[in-house]
Order: sequence, then structure tokens, then C-alpha cells
Amino acid sequence: MQAIESFHRVTKGGKYLSNEDWQPYRATLASGISKELDSGHRESLKSRIKYGNEYSLRKRIGELLETLDESTSSLLTPTDKFFTGVVVDTRNYLTHYDDELKDVALKDADLYWANQRLKILITILLLKEIGIPEDLIVNSMKENNKISQIFKK
Repeated sequence: MQAIESFHRVTKGGKYLSNEDWQPYRATLASGISKELDSGHRESLKSRIKYGNEYSLRKRIGELLETLDESTSSLLTPTDKFFTGVVVDTRNYLTHYDDELKDVALKDADLYWANQRLKILITILLLKEIGIPEDLIVNSMKENNKISQIFKK
């Protein structure tokens, strides 16, 4: 997940506004934090505001999936929205242990296969980035028996 998020950040950016345009909003939001909160809580909220201008992981993965041919995307997931939702919910559950996500987070074999699909996704994206045609990447992956098993799951 971190590799995919970093790849998007480097190749696509992923901010709603420029840093310069975001600064007044950030300052306004930060100044609205109550002085009655203890300093640790205030700093935590300020940190969240700092990153409030950046795309969510869900949006980043969605944008990256949109860069793939439909035939490639359909090998990885039945729908982009489903795949993005389930992997982000799983990542959020495993990172924050939010009980609300426990039932929707992938487990066991489903988690394993999602991880394999994410590995394929980042591999395809990196190879495309260096100029290898997507159809050549996918056809080569299909010929590899180990990878072809993932496409069947």
C-alpha cells in the first residue's frame, strides 16, 4: 500500500490546492482549534489539518486504476470501486484497528490474494512508467504460471 501511495504521490501529485493556496485555509482551520485542549491534542489536530489538502488513499488508488486499460483492470478486480474500497478499508482497519471496519476488512486467503493483486498493480505501474507497453506487461505476466494463478482468483 505504501509503495502504491508513494508512486501516486510522485507521479500524479495528489493535492486539491497548491501549498500556497492551501496555506490560508490551513491557518484558519488551525486557529479554530480550542485553546482549552491540551497541547498534545492540539498538535495532533494541527497535523491532521496539515495533510487535509492531500488526496485520500482511496482517491489515489482509484486514479491509478483509471490509468490502466479496462482489460487490465478487469484482471485485477471485478470493479475498481470494489477493489479500492475493500483494500483501503482493510488497510485502515489494520492500521487503526477501527472496530467499525473489522467486519469488512479482508482476512486469511482473501487478504493474501488482495496483497498479490496489489503487488501486480505496482509492478504494472512501475513497468509502464519506464515505457514498457501495458499489453506486453500483462501478456508476460499471464505466461508466468505463478502470476496467472492470481488472475484466476
